Amino acid sequence: MEKISIEKLMDLYVDTIDKCGTYLLSQDDMVIGYNIFEEFDTGVTSFLHAYILQRLNDAGLISDEMMNGI
Repeated sequence: MEKISIEKLMDLYVDTIDKCGTYLLSQDDMVIGYNIFEEFDTGVTSFLHAYILQRLNDAGLISDEMMNGI
């Protein structure tokens, strides 16, 4: 299994965080449901995992506060 680059992990981390932004407040129920229960849920499991957060923190891409706040 090939390891995902730190740059790609950062992109996926940001994408996951973006899936649950305040922009959802102006969306219809279908878009809200899809983003929260499909996109965000998958991203949380994959890209907000402690191992990934530690890699991003070690690379200086996220702060200790970001790493420990989730």
